[in-house]
Amino acid sequence: EIKSQQPSPLPPSYKEIFEEIGRQLKLRKSALFKRIFLITWPYILLIIVSYVLNLIYDFKSFSQDQTFTYLKILIPYLLVAAFYSSIVRFIFKIEKQIWIDSFFDKKNLEPSESWRIAKKLFWPAFAFRIKLWLRYYFIPIVVIIIAFGLLIQVFVPTFNSSNSYEIILNSSLILFAVFVIGLVAYGYYLKTKLRYTYFIFLDKFGTASSYKSMLEEMNKLNNVSKSETFKKSLILSIGANSLNSIAQLAIESISFGVSQFGNTGKMVGNIMRVYGEEASRQATDLGNIAAQYVLYRFARKEVYGTEQEVNENIYKMFVSKS
Repeated sequence: EIKSQQPSPLPPSYKEIFEEIGRQLKLRKSALFKRIFLITWPYILLIIVSYVLNLIYDFKSFSQDQTFTYLKILIPYLLVAAFYSSIVRFIFKIEKQIWIDSFFDKKNLEPSESWRIAKKLFWPAFAFRIKLWLRYYFIPIVVIIIAFGLLIQVFVPTFNSSNSYEIILNSSLILFAVFVIGLVAYGYYLKTKLRYTYFIFLDKFGTASSYKSMLEEMNKLNNVSKSETFKKSLILSIGANSLNSIAQLAIESISFGVSQFGNTGKMVGNIMRVYGEEASRQATDLGNIAAQYVLYRFARKEVYGTEQEVNENIYKMFVSKS
Protein backbone atom coordinates (compact mmCIF):
# COMPACT_ATOMS: atom_id res chain seq x y z
CA GLU A 1 0.00 0.00 0.00
CA ILE A 2 1.40 3.34 -1.03
CA LYS A 3 1.15 5.94 1.70
CA SER A 4 0.10 9.35 0.57
CA GLN A 5 2.61 12.01 1.45
CA GLN A 6 1.25 14.79 3.57
CA PRO A 7 2.14 18.26 2.36
CA SER A 8 4.76 20.04 4.41
CA PRO A 9 3.21 22.52 6.84
CA LEU A 10 3.62 26.14 5.90
CA PRO A 11 5.73 28.44 8.04
CA PRO A 12 3.99 31.19 10.05
CA SER A 13 2.28 33.84 7.97
CA TYR A 14 3.43 37.44 7.91
CA LYS A 15 0.28 38.36 9.84
CA GLU A 16 1.25 36.02 12.69
CA ILE A 17 4.80 37.32 12.65
CA PHE A 18 3.76 40.98 12.71
CA GLU A 19 1.29 40.31 15.52
CA GLU A 20 4.13 38.82 17.56
CA ILE A 21 6.37 41.79 16.80
CA GLY A 22 3.66 44.16 18.03
CA ARG A 23 3.12 42.10 21.17
CA GLN A 24 6.81 42.07 22.07
CA LEU A 25 7.29 45.79 21.42
CA LYS A 26 4.27 46.62 23.56
CA LEU A 27 5.41 44.29 26.32
CA ARG A 28 8.95 45.68 26.47
CA LYS A 29 8.46 49.34 25.59
CA SER A 30 9.22 50.67 29.08
CA ALA A 31 12.42 48.64 29.48
CA LEU A 32 13.34 49.44 25.88
CA PHE A 33 13.27 53.20 26.53
CA LYS A 34 15.40 52.77 29.65
CA ARG A 35 17.99 50.67 27.84
CA ILE A 36 18.16 53.20 25.02
CA PHE A 37 18.89 55.92 27.55
CA LEU A 38 21.54 53.68 29.10
CA ILE A 39 23.24 53.51 25.69
CA THR A 40 22.91 57.17 24.76
CA TRP A 41 23.37 59.07 28.03
CA PRO A 42 27.09 59.83 27.46
CA TYR A 43 26.23 61.59 24.20
CA ILE A 44 23.22 63.36 25.69
CA LEU A 45 25.41 64.54 28.58
CA LEU A 46 28.01 65.81 26.11
CA ILE A 47 25.36 67.74 24.17
CA ILE A 48 24.02 69.38 27.35
CA VAL A 49 27.48 70.21 28.73
CA SER A 50 28.56 71.62 25.36
CA TYR A 51 25.43 73.76 25.28
CA VAL A 52 26.12 75.16 28.76
CA LEU A 53 29.80 75.76 28.01
CA ASN A 54 28.89 77.54 24.80
CA LEU A 55 26.54 79.82 26.72
CA ILE A 56 29.28 80.67 29.20
CA TYR A 57 32.34 80.87 26.98
CA ASP A 58 31.07 81.06 23.38
CA PHE A 59 33.03 78.49 21.37
CA LYS A 60 33.39 80.90 18.46
CA SER A 61 35.60 83.16 20.57
CA PHE A 62 37.94 80.34 21.64
CA SER A 63 41.62 80.91 21.05
CA GLN A 64 43.73 78.22 19.43
CA ASP A 65 45.01 77.07 22.84
CA GLN A 66 41.49 76.92 24.27
CA THR A 67 40.28 74.93 21.28
CA PHE A 68 43.21 72.54 21.64
CA THR A 69 42.48 72.06 25.37
CA TYR A 70 38.82 71.44 24.63
CA LEU A 71 39.69 68.84 21.98
CA LYS A 72 42.11 67.12 24.37
CA ILE A 73 39.15 66.53 26.67
CA LEU A 74 36.54 65.91 23.99
CA ILE A 75 38.34 63.26 21.91
CA PRO A 76 39.16 60.88 24.80
CA TYR A 77 35.62 61.35 26.11
CA LEU A 78 34.16 60.40 22.72
CA LEU A 79 36.41 57.33 22.51
CA VAL A 80 35.37 56.18 25.99
CA ALA A 81 31.71 56.92 25.21
CA ALA A 82 31.89 54.94 21.96
CA PHE A 83 33.50 51.99 23.75
CA TYR A 84 30.95 52.13 26.57
CA SER A 85 27.99 52.33 24.17
CA SER A 86 29.31 49.41 22.12
CA ILE A 87 29.55 47.24 25.22
CA VAL A 88 26.07 48.21 26.42
CA ARG A 89 24.61 47.63 22.93
CA PHE A 90 26.10 44.16 22.86
CA ILE A 91 24.74 43.29 26.31
CA PHE A 92 21.37 44.69 25.29
CA LYS A 93 21.44 42.59 22.12
CA ILE A 94 21.78 39.51 24.31
CA GLU A 95 19.05 40.77 26.62
CA LYS A 96 16.60 41.29 23.74
CA GLN A 97 17.11 37.68 22.72
CA ILE A 98 16.56 36.64 26.35
CA TRP A 99 13.35 38.69 26.43
CA ILE A 100 11.91 36.81 23.47
CA ASP A 101 13.19 33.40 24.54
CA SER A 102 11.99 33.77 28.14
CA PHE A 103 8.56 34.95 26.99
CA PHE A 104 7.98 31.71 25.10
CA ASP A 105 9.66 29.71 27.86
CA LYS A 106 6.95 31.19 30.11
CA LYS A 107 9.55 32.65 32.44
CA ASN A 108 8.46 35.98 33.86
CA LEU A 109 11.79 37.79 34.08
CA GLU A 110 12.04 41.28 35.48
CA PRO A 111 14.21 43.69 33.44
CA SER A 112 16.81 43.65 36.22
CA GLU A 113 16.96 39.85 36.00
CA SER A 114 17.25 39.70 32.21
CA TRP A 115 19.93 42.39 32.34
CA ARG A 116 21.88 40.43 34.95
CA ILE A 117 21.73 37.29 32.83
CA ALA A 118 22.80 39.21 29.73
CA LYS A 119 25.81 40.66 31.55
CA LYS A 120 26.85 37.19 32.71
CA LEU A 121 26.52 35.89 29.16
CA PHE A 122 28.68 38.68 27.76
CA TRP A 123 31.94 36.77 27.43
CA PRO A 124 30.47 33.41 26.34
CA ALA A 125 28.28 35.17 23.76
CA PHE A 126 31.21 37.32 22.63
CA ALA A 127 33.41 34.25 22.13
CA PHE A 128 30.60 32.49 20.24
CA ARG A 129 30.11 35.44 17.91
CA ILE A 130 33.83 35.81 17.30
CA LYS A 131 33.91 32.18 16.15
CA LEU A 132 30.96 32.82 13.83
CA TRP A 133 32.56 36.01 12.55
CA LEU A 134 35.85 34.31 11.77
CA ARG A 135 34.21 31.38 10.02
CA TYR A 136 31.48 33.12 8.07
CA TYR A 137 32.64 36.70 7.68
CA PHE A 138 36.37 37.27 8.04
CA ILE A 139 37.81 34.38 6.05
CA PRO A 140 35.31 34.53 3.14
CA ILE A 141 35.58 38.32 2.90
CA VAL A 142 39.39 38.15 2.86
CA VAL A 143 39.14 35.59 0.04
CA ILE A 144 36.68 37.84 -1.83
CA ILE A 145 38.95 40.88 -1.45
CA ILE A 146 41.97 38.92 -2.70
CA ALA A 147 39.95 37.63 -5.66
CA PHE A 148 38.79 41.17 -6.43
CA GLY A 149 42.37 42.42 -6.30
CA LEU A 150 43.50 39.69 -8.68
CA LEU A 151 40.61 40.52 -11.00
CA ILE A 152 41.69 44.15 -11.09
CA GLN A 153 45.27 43.12 -11.87
CA VAL A 154 44.07 40.98 -14.76
CA PHE A 155 41.67 43.48 -16.31
CA VAL A 156 43.39 46.83 -15.78
CA PRO A 157 46.44 46.00 -17.95
CA THR A 158 44.04 44.86 -20.67
CA PHE A 159 42.20 48.17 -20.51
CA ASN A 160 45.49 50.08 -20.40
CA SER A 161 46.46 48.59 -23.73
CA SER A 162 43.44 50.27 -25.28
CA ASN A 163 44.75 53.65 -24.11
CA SER A 164 41.24 54.70 -23.19
CA TYR A 165 40.99 56.45 -19.83
CA GLU A 166 37.19 56.41 -20.01
CA ILE A 167 37.07 52.64 -20.51
CA ILE A 168 39.44 52.09 -17.59
CA LEU A 169 37.43 54.39 -15.31
CA ASN A 170 34.03 52.98 -16.22
CA SER A 171 35.21 49.39 -15.97
CA SER A 172 36.80 50.03 -12.58
CA LEU A 173 33.61 51.64 -11.31
CA ILE A 174 31.53 48.72 -12.57
CA LEU A 175 33.85 46.20 -10.92
CA PHE A 176 33.78 48.16 -7.67
CA ALA A 177 29.97 48.41 -7.77
CA VAL A 178 29.69 44.66 -8.36
CA PHE A 179 32.10 44.10 -5.46
CA VAL A 180 30.07 46.30 -3.06
CA ILE A 181 26.74 44.80 -4.14
CA GLY A 182 28.22 41.34 -3.72
CA LEU A 183 29.37 42.15 -0.19
CA VAL A 184 25.95 43.55 0.76
CA ALA A 185 24.19 40.52 -0.72
CA TYR A 186 26.58 38.18 1.07
CA GLY A 187 25.96 40.05 4.32
CA TYR A 188 22.20 39.58 4.01
CA TYR A 189 22.69 35.94 3.04
CA LEU A 190 24.79 35.31 6.15
CA LYS A 191 22.40 37.19 8.40
CA THR A 192 19.62 34.95 7.13
CA LYS A 193 21.67 31.77 7.30
CA LEU A 194 22.73 32.48 10.90
CA ARG A 195 19.27 33.62 12.01
CA TYR A 196 18.81 30.81 14.53
CA THR A 197 22.32 30.61 15.94
CA TYR A 198 21.84 32.98 18.86
CA PHE A 199 18.62 31.27 19.94
CA ILE A 200 20.42 27.93 19.74
CA PHE A 201 23.20 29.42 21.85
CA LEU A 202 20.69 30.37 24.56
CA ASP A 203 19.04 26.96 24.43
CA LYS A 204 22.34 25.08 24.61
CA PHE A 205 24.38 27.28 26.96
CA GLY A 206 25.70 25.37 29.96
CA THR A 207 24.98 21.98 28.38
CA ALA A 208 27.34 19.49 26.78
CA SER A 209 26.65 20.95 23.34
CA SER A 210 29.73 22.08 21.44
CA TYR A 211 30.14 24.92 18.97
CA LYS A 212 30.19 22.35 16.17
CA SER A 213 26.95 20.72 17.35
CA MET A 214 25.27 24.14 17.49
CA LEU A 215 26.17 24.75 13.85
CA GLU A 216 24.88 21.30 12.95
CA GLU A 217 21.59 22.13 14.63
CA MET A 218 21.50 25.44 12.77
CA ASN A 219 21.82 23.60 9.46
CA LYS A 220 19.17 21.10 10.50
CA LEU A 221 16.69 23.85 11.40
CA ASN A 222 17.55 25.85 8.30
CA ASN A 223 16.48 22.91 6.15
CA VAL A 224 12.89 23.06 7.43
CA SER A 225 10.75 24.55 4.64
CA LYS A 226 14.07 25.85 3.42
CA SER A 227 13.02 28.17 0.61
CA GLU A 228 9.96 29.59 2.39
CA THR A 229 11.59 30.28 5.76
CA PHE A 230 14.75 31.63 4.13
CA LYS A 231 12.70 33.97 1.96
CA LYS A 232 10.62 35.20 4.89
CA SER A 233 13.66 35.66 7.10
CA LEU A 234 15.46 37.59 4.37
CA ILE A 235 12.44 39.81 3.67
CA LEU A 236 12.00 40.50 7.39
CA SER A 237 15.68 41.45 7.78
CA ILE A 238 15.62 43.74 4.76
CA GLY A 239 12.31 45.19 5.94
CA ALA A 240 13.69 45.89 9.41
CA ASN A 241 16.76 47.62 7.97
CA SER A 242 14.65 49.62 5.53
CA LEU A 243 12.22 50.66 8.25
CA ASN A 244 15.12 51.72 10.45
CA SER A 245 16.61 53.79 7.60
CA ILE A 246 13.29 55.50 6.91
CA ALA A 247 12.75 56.22 10.61
CA GLN A 248 16.25 57.64 10.95
CA LEU A 249 15.73 59.91 7.96
CA ALA A 250 12.51 61.17 9.54
CA ILE A 251 14.28 61.74 12.85
CA GLU A 252 17.10 63.58 11.08
CA SER A 253 14.59 65.85 9.36
CA ILE A 254 12.68 66.61 12.55
CA SER A 255 15.82 67.22 14.60
CA PHE A 256 17.21 69.45 11.85
CA GLY A 257 14.02 71.50 11.89
CA VAL A 258 14.12 71.87 15.67
CA SER A 259 17.81 72.83 15.58
CA GLN A 260 16.98 75.93 13.54
CA PHE A 261 15.56 77.64 16.64
CA GLY A 262 18.76 79.01 18.13
CA ASN A 263 21.23 77.29 20.43
CA THR A 264 18.52 75.77 22.62
CA GLY A 265 16.81 74.36 19.56
CA LYS A 266 20.13 72.96 18.38
CA MET A 267 20.65 71.23 21.74
CA VAL A 268 17.13 69.77 21.75
CA GLY A 269 17.47 68.73 18.11
CA ASN A 270 20.76 66.96 18.76
CA ILE A 271 19.32 65.11 21.76
CA MET A 272 16.31 64.09 19.68
CA ARG A 273 18.58 62.83 16.93
CA VAL A 274 20.88 60.82 19.23
CA TYR A 275 18.08 59.25 21.25
CA GLY A 276 15.68 58.88 18.33
CA GLU A 277 18.14 57.16 16.02
CA GLU A 278 19.12 54.71 18.75
CA ALA A 279 15.45 54.10 19.57
CA SER A 280 14.73 53.35 15.92
CA ARG A 281 17.71 51.00 15.71
CA GLN A 282 16.82 49.10 18.88
CA ALA A 283 13.06 48.89 18.26
CA THR A 284 13.48 47.51 14.74
CA ASP A 285 16.11 45.07 16.00
CA LEU A 286 13.80 43.81 18.75
CA GLY A 287 11.05 43.41 16.19
CA ASN A 288 13.34 41.47 13.88
CA ILE A 289 14.50 39.21 16.72
CA ALA A 290 10.86 38.47 17.58
CA ALA A 291 10.09 37.73 13.94
CA GLN A 292 13.04 35.37 13.52
CA TYR A 293 12.12 33.62 16.76
CA VAL A 294 8.65 32.83 15.42
CA LEU A 295 10.34 31.07 12.48
CA TYR A 296 12.73 29.36 14.91
CA ARG A 297 9.81 27.92 16.88
CA PHE A 298 8.25 26.63 13.69
CA ALA A 299 11.50 24.95 12.63
CA ARG A 300 11.98 23.39 16.07
CA LYS A 301 8.48 21.97 16.05
CA GLU A 302 9.04 20.38 12.66
CA VAL A 303 12.36 18.82 13.71
CA TYR A 304 11.76 17.94 17.36
CA GLY A 305 7.98 18.01 17.72
CA THR A 306 8.13 20.81 20.28
CA GLU A 307 8.47 24.55 19.80
CA GLN A 308 10.50 25.26 22.93
CA GLU A 309 13.59 24.03 24.68
CA VAL A 310 13.71 25.56 28.13
CA ASN A 311 17.30 25.90 29.27
CA GLU A 312 17.18 26.20 33.06
CA ASN A 313 20.90 26.96 33.12
CA ILE A 314 20.07 30.41 31.78
CA TYR A 315 17.47 31.18 34.41
CA LYS A 316 19.67 30.04 37.27
CA MET A 317 22.03 32.87 36.40
CA PHE A 318 19.90 35.64 37.91
CA VAL A 319 19.76 33.94 41.31
CA SER A 320 23.24 35.22 42.12
CA LYS A 321 23.50 38.97 42.64
CA SER A 322 27.04 39.12 41.33
